[in-house]
Amino acid sequence: MKKTYIAIAVLVACALLLAGYFLFIKKDKTETLVTTNTEKENTVKKPEPILVTEQASSTYAEMLLSYPKSDSKSYSEVWNEVKRVRDEFWGEYGNLTDADAEAQYIRKDSIYQMFINTDIKSSEVTTTYVMKIYQYTGGAHGGTGVVTYTYDKNKKLVTIEDVLGSNYISVVAPMSRQYFYEKFGNEVQKEMVDFGTEPVKDNFSSWYLTDDSVV
Repeated sequence: MKKTYIAIAVLVACALLLAGYFLFIKKDKTETLVTTNTEKENTVKKPEPILVTEQASSTYAEMLLSYPKSDSKSYSEVWNEVKRVRDEFWGEYGNLTDADAEAQYIRKDSIYQMFINTDIKSSEVTTTYVMKIYQYTGGAHGGTGVVTYTYDKNKKLVTIEDVLGSNYISVVAPMSRQYFYEKFGNEVQKEMVDFGTEPVKDNFSSWYLTDDSVV
């Protein structure tokens, strides 16, 4: 009888030990999972400054700008670009007298304009601000230029050379040209395509990253 009690006690002790072991393992796995997810969130954290709006108008010119909040130290590349185009446009057209406007054939019913709109493109490790800068300064219609600024999670500027290497243009230019030849087929305007795909940096300066490609 005594042996029976001893055997039962041993079995109960073993059961308690096993239960404690599995509870410990489950808790440990849960804690590990939470830690892993937190590390992943920290890894993919991206800078996303808010977009600010700036507006100005005068008799012969108007501006409406939407761009990432920035200054001379934070996202300075964005700040310098906005300051440059804003100061150039407003400095030339923002305070025209009637006589100045008449000399430049600027009418009150066809004032000069500048707009900046910003799109945000993201990958797991970068955020790109795609700034579309439209200007109308006379003629039949205005024109739009595109500039992009890509930053990593530490707010450091990422260049296309960082992604594709210093020799990227010699690879990308012929690929782009062939792409447009095939895309437009018999309707292709070769002179325009050739000009736009010349292996010069300006032709490939606007870009952004997705999780699996360069656009």
